[in-house]
Amino acid sequence: AAESTIKQRLGRLGRTQPGEYYALYNFDVKLEPFPTPQISQSDLISIEFSLRKSPLKDGLGYLKEFLPETPKKTAIDYTMDELIQM
Repeated sequence: AAESTIKQRLGRLGRTQPGEYYALYNFDVKLEPFPTPQISQSDLISIEFSLRKSPLKDGLGYLKEFLPETPKKTAIDYTMDELIQM
């Protein structure tokens, strides 16, 4: 879990009733400050295919300008090659 996720869960403690928080993770592991963006974990082929069916015909090529963290160029190129082969 990312550090921000752990802080958020700790902040939920006691909202509706008294409780205790037990963090069950390894403290020796270096935590990332924020979780990995979902676009970086997702299957870009299905995203690109959906975008091409929508009014946004340029797909990820256009959308990546607006993403805070864009997928790697190699991932986008691989996605385009896979869709062309379909």
